[in-house]
Amino acid sequence: MPNISSIDLANNEINFVHDQAFADIPNLKSLNLAGNRIQNWKAEFLSNTPRLVSLALNSNRIGQYTESEPKVNTLSQYTESVH
Repeated sequence: MPNISSIDLANNEINFVHDQAFADIPNLKSLNLAGNRIQNWKAEFLSNTPRLVSLALNSNRIGQYTESEPKVNTLSQYTESVH
Protein backbone atom coordinates (compact mmCIF):
# COMPACT_ATOMS: atom_id res chain seq x y z
CA MET A 1 0.00 0.00 0.00
CA PRO A 2 2.92 2.44 -0.23
CA ASN A 3 1.46 4.20 -3.29
CA ILE A 4 -1.85 5.19 -1.69
CA SER A 5 -1.97 8.94 -1.13
CA SER A 6 -5.64 9.53 -0.31
CA ILE A 7 -8.19 7.63 1.78
CA ASP A 8 -11.83 8.60 2.16
CA LEU A 9 -13.52 6.78 5.04
CA ALA A 10 -16.26 9.36 5.56
CA ASN A 11 -19.67 8.25 6.78
CA ASN A 12 -18.74 4.68 7.67
CA GLU A 13 -19.82 4.57 11.32
CA ILE A 14 -16.19 4.25 12.47
CA ASN A 15 -15.94 4.74 16.22
CA PHE A 16 -12.22 4.19 16.86
CA VAL A 17 -8.95 4.76 14.99
CA HIS A 18 -6.07 2.58 16.14
CA ASP A 19 -2.77 4.43 16.44
CA GLN A 20 -1.18 2.00 13.93
CA ALA A 21 -4.11 2.08 11.49
CA PHE A 22 -2.18 3.89 8.76
CA ALA A 23 1.36 2.78 9.61
CA ASP A 24 1.82 0.87 6.34
CA ILE A 25 0.79 3.83 4.17
CA PRO A 26 3.80 6.18 4.29
CA ASN A 27 2.69 8.32 1.33
CA LEU A 28 -0.74 9.15 2.73
CA LYS A 29 -1.43 12.84 2.10
CA SER A 30 -5.19 13.12 2.59
CA LEU A 31 -7.36 11.33 5.15
CA ASN A 32 -11.10 11.90 5.42
CA LEU A 33 -12.71 10.49 8.58
CA ALA A 34 -15.63 12.96 8.59
CA GLY A 35 -19.14 11.90 9.47
CA ASN A 36 -18.25 8.91 11.60
CA ARG A 37 -18.80 8.11 15.29
CA ILE A 38 -15.31 8.79 16.58
CA GLN A 39 -15.56 9.99 20.19
CA ASN A 40 -11.92 10.11 21.21
CA TRP A 41 -8.65 9.24 19.57
CA LYS A 42 -4.93 9.11 20.04
CA ALA A 43 -2.99 11.63 18.04
CA GLU A 44 -0.14 9.11 17.76
CA PHE A 45 -1.53 7.83 14.48
CA LEU A 46 -0.33 11.11 12.94
CA SER A 47 3.28 10.14 13.65
CA ASN A 48 2.86 7.25 11.19
CA THR A 49 1.76 9.56 8.39
CA PRO A 50 4.68 11.94 7.80
CA ARG A 51 3.32 13.25 4.48
CA LEU A 52 -0.24 13.89 5.68
CA VAL A 53 -1.37 17.40 4.72
CA SER A 54 -5.16 17.09 4.97
CA LEU A 55 -7.13 15.53 7.83
CA ALA A 56 -10.92 15.79 8.12
CA LEU A 57 -12.54 14.83 11.42
CA ASN A 58 -15.60 17.04 11.22
CA SER A 59 -19.07 15.71 12.07
CA ASN A 60 -17.80 13.16 14.56
CA ARG A 61 -18.49 12.91 18.28
CA ILE A 62 -15.03 13.88 19.43
CA GLY A 63 -15.06 15.06 23.00
CA GLN A 64 -11.45 14.54 24.00
CA TYR A 65 -8.03 13.49 22.86
CA THR A 66 -6.73 10.52 24.80
CA GLU A 67 -3.16 11.69 24.47
CA SER A 68 -1.51 14.97 23.54
CA GLU A 69 -3.35 17.08 20.99
CA PRO A 70 -2.38 16.47 17.36
CA LYS A 71 0.45 18.39 15.85
CA VAL A 72 -1.70 20.01 13.22
CA ASN A 73 0.93 22.60 12.36
CA THR A 74 2.29 20.09 9.83
CA LEU A 75 -1.10 19.89 8.13
CA SER A 76 -2.21 22.43 5.58
CA GLN A 77 -5.86 21.45 6.03
CA TYR A 78 -7.40 20.23 9.29
CA THR A 79 -11.12 20.17 9.97
CA GLU A 80 -12.78 19.04 13.16
CA SER A 81 -15.87 19.70 15.15
CA VAL A 82 -15.85 18.96 18.86
CA HIS A 83 -19.20 18.24 20.52
